[in-house]
Amino acid sequence: MRYILVYLVVFITACSHPKPIKPDAVWSDEKLISVLTDIEIADAALTQISITDSLRALKGNAYYNQVFKKHGVTANDFKTTMDWYAAHPRNLSEVYTT
Repeated sequence: MRYILVYLVVFITACSHPKPIKPDAVWSDEKLISVLTDIEIADAALTQISITDSLRALKGNAYYNQVFKKHGVTANDFKTTMDWYAAHPRNLSEVYTT
């Protein structure tokens, strides 16, 4: 009986998924949602312009830099945050379903 209880505790502990702690450099869900919303709007604007792919990439970078400037962040900050969320897909899924 004792072993069954031990196995049950180990099984329950192994199956639980505690929410990972975000490093200070990783944005809150709310900030990420705000930035991603503006990036999606920038992407939509880019698809409406009839230009070559190389020019679209240049304009895209300019649009993204405007988004980052608006939110007071850098492309590196965005990359750091997205790298963390990519390593924690459940958290990213929560961002997109919020």
